[in-house]
Amino acid sequence: MSSLQRRVGMLILIALLVTPTLLFAQDNAITLVGSGIPAPLIQAFGKTANVTVNATIGGTDNGFATFCTGKADITTATRSITADEENSCTQNKVDFLEFVIGYDIMAVISNPATDVGQCLTTEQLNALFAPSTTVTNWNQVNTANANIPLSFDVPADNTPPYALLDSVVGGVGLREDATTLDSDAAVIEAVSSTKGAFGVVSLPEAQAAGDKVTIQQLNTTSVGCTAPSADAAEGRTYTGAYRLFAYVNNAQIAKVKPLLDAAFGADSATTIAAQGLNAPTDAVYTSDKDVLANLKTGRQFSKDVTAFSIPANLVGTVNIDGAATGSEYMTAVTGAFVKAYAGVTMNLKVTGAPTGIQALCNGTIDIVSAFSDLTPDQKNNCAANNIPTESYYLGSQAVVLLGNGDFLTCLTSAEVAKVWDATSEKTVTKWNQVNDKFPDTAITLVAPSVGDPYADLLMFTASGQNLPTREDFAETNAAALYRITAVGNVSGGMTYMSWHDYQKLTADQQAKAKVVSVDGGKGCVAPSDATISDGTYVLSRPLKLIVNRISMARQEIQSLLWYIASDDNYPLIASNGFTGLSFSSLPDLRDALQKAFVQGQADAAEAAIRSANATPEPTGQATAEATAQATEAAAPATTAPTATTQATTQATAEATSSATPEATSGS
Repeated sequence: MSSLQRRVGMLILIALLVTPTLLFAQDNAITLVGSGIPAPLIQAFGKTANVTVNATIGGTDNGFATFCTGKADITTATRSITADEENSCTQNKVDFLEFVIGYDIMAVISNPATDVGQCLTTEQLNALFAPSTTVTNWNQVNTANANIPLSFDVPADNTPPYALLDSVVGGVGLREDATTLDSDAAVIEAVSSTKGAFGVVSLPEAQAAGDKVTIQQLNTTSVGCTAPSADAAEGRTYTGAYRLFAYVNNAQIAKVKPLLDAAFGADSATTIAAQGLNAPTDAVYTSDKDVLANLKTGRQFSKDVTAFSIPANLVGTVNIDGAATGSEYMTAVTGAFVKAYAGVTMNLKVTGAPTGIQALCNGTIDIVSAFSDLTPDQKNNCAANNIPTESYYLGSQAVVLLGNGDFLTCLTSAEVAKVWDATSEKTVTKWNQVNDKFPDTAITLVAPSVGDPYADLLMFTASGQNLPTREDFAETNAAALYRITAVGNVSGGMTYMSWHDYQKLTADQQAKAKVVSVDGGKGCVAPSDATISDGTYVLSRPLKLIVNRISMARQEIQSLLWYIASDDNYPLIASNGFTGLSFSSLPDLRDALQKAFVQGQADAAEAAIRSANATPEPTGQATAEATAQATEAAAPATTAPTATTQATTQATAEATSSATPEATSGS
C-alpha cells in the first residue's frame, strides 16, 4: 500500500473511531487536535490530572495544520512531524515539545496446533493477507510446507489492528474472504479453535491470550525476524507498529504540565493498556520526562525524519583510502552506490590507515577507513592543513573462540596468541604448555581454512601484530556448524569464527561448544553485541569512516554517506560481519550527517576565502614571504609528510619491521 493510501485509510479510521467534537473553550481548558487513536490517551490523562480537554479530532495531517498556526495546545499523531510541518511551526513561531506517549502494535496470530513456523516474511504476509491473493493452503505459500487449509479472521476495517496490517501488505484492504468479527476477543477465539487459522489483533490482546494463539514474528529485509514489542516499535524493527506522538505548544506548557505529569506517571501504563495500546519503553519514559523537565523543544524522538535526498542525476568523484579492515564492506557498498548512481566516479584504494589518514590530512582524499579515531599527532597534522574531520562508527568485526573443556572458560590475549601462532606448531601441542594450570590434554584445532581472513583479525587483536597462524589443524571446514560440532566431539578442541557467523547458529547449535572469554588485561570478557561495540572484548576491531568535512559540502560525498546510513542498506553492514551499529541508531547517524553537511558548507566557504587570500603578490618580497611561510608550514613534515612521502615511508616500514601493527597490516 502506498503511503498516501495508508494515510487516507488512517484518516477514515480516525473519523470512525472518534466522533469529531468541538467544545466551547474554557479559560484553563486544554485544546487538543489531531489523530483519534492517541487522543483518548490524552483525554484519559487529563481526567487523571483533573484538567479539562476540549478535543477537535480530524486526523494527524489536519492536527499539524492547526497546531502549527498556534491554534491548539496539543496535537496527537500516528507519525512524527514532517519537515514541511516543522517549517510551518517555525514560521509561525510555535516552539513544540515532542513526546512519545505509547505504541499502537498489531499482532499476527496463528493457531498453535498448526506448524507454520513463527516468522513471516513480507512476501508470505502478502501471500496470506493481500487483497489480490489466491492462497488458501499453507503449501501454496511454500511448496515445502504442509498441506494445511488456511482460514482468516480479522476485526472490522475501522480498527487499529486492521489498519496496521493493511499498511504492511500490498494493495488496499485485506483479502475479501477473511471473516470479519466484532472484536479482538472474537478473532482470538476463532483462531484458537480452528486449525490453519490466521488473524490479526492488538498486541495486548494477543499477549493476554497466552498459549491459545501463536504470535508471529515479522521478517524484514533490514533486520530479520522480529517479535512485536514496545522496544521493537521504538527501534523501528517491527513493521506492524506506529509510535504515538503528542506535540505540545511550549508557550502553553504551564497549562499542559499537569496532564503530562499524569502521562508519564506511575499509573500511565495501566491507562495506556486500557486503550488496547502499549506503553513506552523505560528509556522513552526517561526521555519524555527529560524533555518536560528541561523544556527541550524540537525533535527528540523523530530524527528519522530528514530533509536530505540523493539527487537522481548525481555526478562527481569520491576518493577513499585506508585500512584493510572493512575493505570488503567498502567495496560492496561503493559498488552498489555507483551502480545506482552511474554519474559518480569512485576511487577506492586500500593502502593502510596511516597512509590514508595522511592523504586525508593533506586534502587529497575525502574519506579514510580506519579501526581507530585520529591520534593526537594526526589531528594536529590535519589542523595544520586546515582540514576539519568527522568520524563515524559503522560497527565492529569480532572473532569468537569456542572450546571443549571445563578449563577453557577464559584465556588471556597472550594465551590466545600462543595457541594459534605459527611458531607454536611444533612446540605447543598440549594445553598445559599454554598454561601450567591447564591439564595435559592435546590441543585439537579446527579452522575455517588456511589463510582465512578472520585469522588475521584473531592474531592482530590478540597480539597486536600480524602473525601467521599455525597450520597443523586437525580439520579445516568453511561451515561454522561443522566446526563447532567437531570441537564438541573432542576434549581440548577449539575453533574460531566470526561473531556474525556464531549468531546465525541456533541456541542448540551454539551449545555444542563453550564460548571462551578473553582477558586483555582488564579481566575476562565474553563476546556480546555490547562488549564488541564498546571494545571491551579484545578480539574485535571497529570500522570507522573519517571524513574531510570540507568534502562534505559536495553532493557526491553527502550522498554516499547518506546511502551508507540508509535503512535499506543496513543489511550490507551485518552481511560483512559487523555488529554494534544498531538499526535503531541509524536516525541519529543521519541526523548527525545532516548537521555535518551544513557545517561542511561553512568549512568549504572558509577554505575558499583562505585560498583566495593565499594568492601571492607579484613582488619579490611577496615571493620571499611566501617561501618563508611555506618553509614554516613544512617544519612539522616529520609528522605530516606528503602522501607520496608517507607511502614511501609506509612501504619501507612494511618491508623492514613488524613493530608497528597498523603499518605492517595495512589495516
